[in-house]
Amino acid sequence: MISSCGLDDTKEFDITSIWINKVAEKVHMELSGEIYCTKSRGLNENSDLFKSEKQEYFKLLEKAGYETAAHMKLSPEVKGLLERRGF
Repeated sequence: MISSCGLDDTKEFDITSIWINKVAEKVHMELSGEIYCTKSRGLNENSDLFKSEKQEYFKLLEKAGYETAAHMKLSPEVKGLLERRGF
């Protein structure tokens, strides 16, 4: 599960986390990871503000997608980097 919101508080994702874990349990699936990014309003802006940071973040998301598809899990390195991001 990868999700973002414009607010500062990670508690905004509590319900999402409960929901996705229940869905995984019901269909007998193991969740490979949960990445929640707060303060992500800047991702939608067209300005050059934080342009390089946004590109870096999108590359990390691509890497997370590759790892999930190829290995069915996220590396601790990529997971940690994504969890520390915010816009």
